[in-house]
Amino acid sequence: MTGGQGVNEIIRARPTVYKGIRMRSRLEADFAADLDRRDKEWKYERECFASPDGQWLPDFRVKTKPGKPDELVELKPAGLLYKQWASGETDKILARMTIAWASEPDVCLTLLYWNRGGPAAMVISSYGSGTPWMAGNTSMPLLWPGMGQLNAVCSAGADDGMRRALIELSAAARKG
Repeated sequence: MTGGQGVNEIIRARPTVYKGIRMRSRLEADFAADLDRRDKEWKYERECFASPDGQWLPDFRVKTKPGKPDELVELKPAGLLYKQWASGETDKILARMTIAWASEPDVCLTLLYWNRGGPAAMVISSYGSGTPWMAGNTSMPLLWPGMGQLNAVCSAGADDGMRRALIELSAAARKG
């Protein structure tokens, strides 16, 4: 297994200070260190989003390429991936994250199941309001089957906009 944490191992959260910032867990500090190693500009828990549907506090805001929307990241331990997926909790987390689109409809939302020491066990992202959730830990993400997406795409009356978005995302992923 690559990294310091196996897929089934869960390390108890322990507040940690990284670069003078008090983080809620060693996992978050580890992810911040990974962002630093990759020269990514980031902010930790800087803003809370609210809408009539509730509130969401992203763990990280990560700068992307100039002229592109930022990425808001929710970080979870890799050891929770299968349990949260099987229980439907992953979809509940993704739904809560969409609260950010009420304020920033173009922002990229990412749920990241992180192995301490890297890499991610699973990355689930949507590149703006109305775009599908894509999942994977490779350069070729696949449609996340939750959030009702698989049924929507497979149904006879599937939205052409959703189909076009999937085709565009697949083409972009192939280009790398």
